[in-house]
Amino acid sequence: SWGAYGLLSWLPSFFRDAYGVELARLGRFAVLP
Repeated sequence: SWGAYGLLSWLPSFFRDAYGVELARLGRFAVLP
């Protein structure tokens, strides 16, 4: 659904802004189901 897609596309930028997490680290979590 478009809601799930929107959430998944928004989460990396949220973590980067909120916690200062690098996008390279988030790539590991993106692989998890």
